[in-house]
Amino acid sequence: MKTLAVLFAALFMFAQGMAQAHVVEFGASHEHDGVACTVSVLGEDQAIAPVPLETETVPVDESPVITLRPTKTVTFQNAHPCRAPPPRAPPH
Repeated sequence: MKTLAVLFAALFMFAQGMAQAHVVEFGASHEHDGVACTVSVLGEDQAIAPVPLETETVPVDESPVITLRPTKTVTFQNAHPCRAPPPRAPPH
């Protein structure tokens, strides 16, 4: 999982580097085949939303209900108690 996070961060760093190289090569505002291309690099601090530190607690029912059901007792009787079944394959 950590490897995936590192690769994900590396992808963004690579994309940022490619955008900066594009600006250096062509300038901040230019055209490609008649289509305007404007690249801007954000150099100012971005607003970061604060993360709430308190989490909501879910009430837990302290008296769980356990239902017991009677079980059936099943006994199996062997059809041939004095003989073993025949072999499944001929001897080699």
